[in-house]
Amino acid sequence: MSILACEIRRFDIYSETSSFSLKIKNLNLNILIVDDNELCRKAIIRLMQKHTSNISDASNPIEALNFIEKENRNFDLALIDYNMPEMSGLELTDRIRNYEKLNKVKSRMHIVILTGEEDTDLDEIAKERGADYIIRKPIKHEELKKILNLLP
Repeated sequence: MSILACEIRRFDIYSETSSFSLKIKNLNLNILIVDDNELCRKAIIRLMQKHTSNISDASNPIEALNFIEKENRNFDLALIDYNMPEMSGLELTDRIRNYEKLNKVKSRMHIVILTGEEDTDLDEIAKERGADYIIRKPIKHEELKKILNLLP
């Protein structure tokens, strides 16, 4: 049974009528999970561990930036909480995209914003700020699988 439940939105050619295989095609992804809520972070980690063991987690955006900027860690996917005390998930997205641009990073990180907000304007704002997907909390395991299957 899923630990969390959600609604997923992709900002490019995602079709709600598309069918997805729930078998994951790539288990070698490096994933970063950023959430200030320890219970949420651990629940997402447990879900993702079913698909890959390459998971790093950060309890705040500063720790996440340290992984990326100072340790030069490369991630294929980042699951980022929207509402955090130090900086928002969108501010963190801005910083990641700026780092990628300044450092001419070849492989752009896929960013998923996780939110409990119902504001539909947030979808457009997240897209403009560089997020690839937005997921409404609570999160379903099946929705995370769909995102993993959409990644190249």
